Amino acid sequence: MKSNGAKIDFTDTSKVRCPEIGLTFPQLFRVTSYECDFSADRSKPVATDRPAPVCYTLGHPTIWKRHANSSFTPIDAPDPSIDQGWLVIRHHRSGEEEEGYTSAIIDLEGVSDERDCSVSPEYRKGKQIFTLIHRPATPGKPSPAIIYCAQIPHELIGWDDWGVVVAAEGVKITFDDLCSIE
Repeated sequence: MKSNGAKIDFTDTSKVRCPEIGLTFPQLFRVTSYECDFSADRSKPVATDRPAPVCYTLGHPTIWKRHANSSFTPIDAPDPSIDQGWLVIRHHRSGEEEEGYTSAIIDLEGVSDERDCSVSPEYRKGKQIFTLIHRPATPGKPSPAIIYCAQIPHELIGWDDWGVVVAAEGVKITFDDLCSIE
């Protein structure tokens, strides 16, 4: 695992870059909203005063139908008073790679509504493909955290993992520290 904690390049639009492959990650947004009920005649959804669970998305969607009165906040670091667990933003070199990754997550977590991990639809930026998952943190490891992952060329093994971890208040943690076994 190649760790590049010192090479984090936050652009002026608060996006993370993997300089080895010239990749810029998309902006992460926290989505806060309210739950909906249906009107008395069940013809339209009506916003309640009950906050919906916090959700996350890559890029700013033009239409968000999950909940009412959605608010999108760009985030570069998690806020422990709002965010929980790990947000993993992963770059995929191909659509097939993304499909395999998403299928594996679904297979490992099951397909019930009670699963611990949520998988957002793929996000495409030009020819680049990204996924976002929200999962519980590994016990004893920093949480909340945003984890950016990609693969970079390696002369001996073909491809190597690259990662950057941003914890609360923008503190950078090396990928190796996050994954180490104590």
